[in-house]
Amino acid sequence: MDQKKYSIEDFYFLKIGSLYKTFILQPFSFWMLCGYLVIEFVRPQSLFPAIDIIPWAQFFLMGAIIGVFFDDSKKLPSTIANVYIILFAIMILLSTVLAEYPEYSREYLMYFFGWFIAYFLIITIVNTKEKFYMILLIYVFAAGKIAVGTSKNWAMRGFSFQSWGLVGPPGYFQNSGELAILMVMLFPIAFFLFVNLKDKIALW
Repeated sequence: MDQKKYSIEDFYFLKIGSLYKTFILQPFSFWMLCGYLVIEFVRPQSLFPAIDIIPWAQFFLMGAIIGVFFDDSKKLPSTIANVYIILFAIMILLSTVLAEYPEYSREYLMYFFGWFIAYFLIITIVNTKEKFYMILLIYVFAAGKIAVGTSKNWAMRGFSFQSWGLVGPPGYFQNSGELAILMVMLFPIAFFLFVNLKDKIALW
């Protein structure tokens, strides 16, 4: 196994060899976290129903939770954002208890708490520039896949919109509002990567 320590510059751009060799040296918790993002964004279980036999998102999330206990590199950063998201979680729990129809609130409670757990896993596990760059690439390409898919659907129906706009794949981004938020997040990140790497990568 190549034990060379690669830097961020060794990854520019899509240098698969150095990315792969660095990825496989990362802790198990990081692998599971990357798998979780792929499952939630790319949704291969929706593209290929034959593999939709277990709850993949929960599987990878649980794997990341277990893995973090054995990850010597983990570190939970102290930030005010942690306080805000915990307060937000408390508000959602109170809203669930006091809701007019609490059965509906309880049914969808894990929609929030899945990402609540994912948030703390990400900030605890992704603690080096190399990990951040790799997970950022997964995010950009996975969200980009959604952008390409919805653009294709838009083009196939003659560049026209339904009354609700465009919808994404099944999951968190199926609703047109959440899809729009994802696209608003994707563009500046992709543009920032382009502006900062355009002199270091091939034109294509």
